[in-house]
Amino acid sequence: MMNLLVAVMFVAGFMAVAHAHPIVRKARWFALCFLFGMAEPVANLCVWLGAPEQAMRLVGFTAFLIGLVGISLALSHYYGRKPMWKVAAAIVLAGFTYRLLSLGAPRDDLMHLLAFQGWYALGSALCAYTTRRHATPSPLNSMLYLLFLLWMVHFPLKAFGALYLGNGQTESEYSSTLYAVISQTTSGVLMIAGGLVILIGLLQEVVHNTQQQANSDALTGLPIGVRSTSGSTHRRPTTGMNRSPSR
Repeated sequence: MMNLLVAVMFVAGFMAVAHAHPIVRKARWFALCFLFGMAEPVANLCVWLGAPEQAMRLVGFTAFLIGLVGISLALSHYYGRKPMWKVAAAIVLAGFTYRLLSLGAPRDDLMHLLAFQGWYALGSALCAYTTRRHATPSPLNSMLYLLFLLWMVHFPLKAFGALYLGNGQTESEYSSTLYAVISQTTSGVLMIAGGLVILIGLLQEVVHNTQQQANSDALTGLPIGVRSTSGSTHRRPTTGMNRSPSR
């Protein structure tokens, strides 16, 4: 429930930023990613309430993988670069196929657990690669890159945690295990950290754009104090940043 509420808040936050500031309308793509991510805790909740276990496991896994890989596409779109659609589609389709064929696999088999978490690790690796390749070098983007690397390492480690602590014989038993608490908490914290860094980056762009508008002439777009070819000095009208002088 906590991860679900966090996802809802990020969806609302990204949508609010995109609506309030046209300069970062691309934030809607991140909202869509977190919307897909909501499906995983919703699927777990549905199983706990008595929904078909196999169907919910497949839906939760696939939707979360789409949301994770989608962050890579959203980052490329935000940075104005060509998203790696083919790679993203290959990861999602291969992950979906594996999950469909492994629904009856033993829950305490290490190779299955590593393969299960491996698809999430691949999605995280794609996000890290996208950030390194497409993002403008900055301390914030370096932090985001390191977070994605941490995501990538975190998922395979969960496989060993599931084997050591036990993840229940069925999906219904999973929610009452210690592993479920640790798994959901660590994943939630990392997702919150990543979402916050992305959101901070969007807000930084809003602030930077606002500062540029405040320091430029509303009519000519020239910086305040720059002289035109006629020798006159352009200054911002006192009636407001986006208003024309009174006639």
